[in-house]
Amino acid sequence: MIGSYGTWRSPLTAAQVVARTVGLGEVRLGAEIWWLEKRPQEQGRSVLVSPSWELPPPFSVRNRVNEYGGGSYVLLPDGAIFSNDRDRQLYWWRWGEPPVPFTGAGSYQYADGAWWSGSSVWVRETTEPPIQQALVAIDAEGGSRILVTGADFYAAPCFRGDGQQLAWLSWNAPAMPWDGSELWVADVQREGGNLRLTALRLVAGGPQESVMQPRWAPDGDLYFISDRAGWWNLYRWHPARGTGAVYPTTAEFGQPPWSLGQHTYGFMENHVLCTYGQQGRWFLGLIALGESPSLQQYDLPFTQISEVQCRDGRAVLLGAGPQMAPAIVAIEPQRSTWEVIRDGDPGIPSSWVSSPEVLEFGGVVGTVWGFYYPPQNPEWAAPGGERPPLLVRCHGGPTGARGDGLDLKVQFWTSRGFAVFDINYSGSSGYGRAYRDRLVGEWGRLDWQDCVLGAQHLIGLGKVDGDRCFITGSSAGGYTALCALAQSEVFRAGASYYGIADVESLRAQTHRFEAGYIEQLVGPYTPAHYRGRSPLYQNLQRPVIFFQGLQDRVVPPSQTAAMV
Repeated sequence: MIGSYGTWRSPLTAAQVVARTVGLGEVRLGAEIWWLEKRPQEQGRSVLVSPSWELPPPFSVRNRVNEYGGGSYVLLPDGAIFSNDRDRQLYWWRWGEPPVPFTGAGSYQYADGAWWSGSSVWVRETTEPPIQQALVAIDAEGGSRILVTGADFYAAPCFRGDGQQLAWLSWNAPAMPWDGSELWVADVQREGGNLRLTALRLVAGGPQESVMQPRWAPDGDLYFISDRAGWWNLYRWHPARGTGAVYPTTAEFGQPPWSLGQHTYGFMENHVLCTYGQQGRWFLGLIALGESPSLQQYDLPFTQISEVQCRDGRAVLLGAGPQMAPAIVAIEPQRSTWEVIRDGDPGIPSSWVSSPEVLEFGGVVGTVWGFYYPPQNPEWAAPGGERPPLLVRCHGGPTGARGDGLDLKVQFWTSRGFAVFDINYSGSSGYGRAYRDRLVGEWGRLDWQDCVLGAQHLIGLGKVDGDRCFITGSSAGGYTALCALAQSEVFRAGASYYGIADVESLRAQTHRFEAGYIEQLVGPYTPAHYRGRSPLYQNLQRPVIFFQGLQDRVVPPSQTAAMV
């Protein structure tokens, strides 16, 4: 059938997009593969699942440490300890039995636990002001003891294989963990059932070095990710030999730790199985350790990879690709084979799926990247010579990125005849530290200007209709979209999903984790400067539709209320 772009009929409805988007995450590998499913049909309940077991209602595995949570459960030989969303407490779930409380009711919540032989260590955060964090040990009977305090934030405690040492991360405000953080190691002393740390020493990190994901190798060396050389690369530390890069390269082996418990590498005998990103796409590789390390890249259909887990020669990950929704995947690295364990239902036939192309163009201060999706509908075609309308999508963060895994929110538009551009504007992750740091002091300027230049680039290529360009974004991406609508005439209309309208009021209202983030991105505070960066004060004239959750603690509802 012939019809103008943007008017095509599609089998993919808005209700289907929401209903089919089951969130998969926090993959772990024990005797079985485990993961979390966030189910819209159960009012967003987060369910711990394996091929054999499923956490019964009303339990929901989630914590809100740093507001974004993560690291919500730890596997044990015969069960799991998890954080329950409703009361923020830890529960012990032995397979085949009802979960029972592991911690008593109180003004604490827990995340990012590590377990070794009857002892566990957790990040503990108070739930009432003043909000504080500590590393605490909790024994098998639920008794707790503070191990480390003094820093503003903690993450990623992990025991060495023999339980004799513990590593962890810490950092202090106003830094975000991708700006500067520290990696610590201590000896573990056991006094009866209690743990005590001695001989604390700083291994890596500092104000200008972001470190993440410490993990002990089977041989006792400590591995971690650092951006000390400009890219999040793998490093190895030994108390006698010091620290060295495992495989230096211009690729990112980690992602911004907005949430706790991230895993992008694991150990396979004398190899490291890892995911790494280049120009927005992610690959799976196997690093052979030794005098001359080498990297073998696997040919897989996944271009978004996370949650890499290894154990006893087995491996599992969370993967997605342009034609494949996120799925839990078991990998046989030695044979280069893979099997889907939990399929992400694409919700749309492959003939309807628009495949993206990597797009790069000149931004305000250098090359900018993104993914361009052309219209795709096997039953419709546009009149000759017509160009499609464009929807530019701005990711949140702003320290974040769009990938090119199958996203029904993109396909909703492309199947109706829209072109979509997922832009990774200056300040996005996945392109090295220098690219990430472009937005320091420049948020509300470089980001929206890159969006405008990206749209103009597509117009110049003849790919889209310059009179029908639109922009949308969520949270920080909503802010970018509103800035572009207020200060440019390229976009005819837009949508803000819980977007930021007033950076001055957000600076005063934001939560503890991001307390210094706004000033880092916008610059030192003055009323005139902050209002100059706020869409609320910029006489926005374009049509905008707003969406806002009333329980949002990251972007308060007052931000949207001020605009409408």
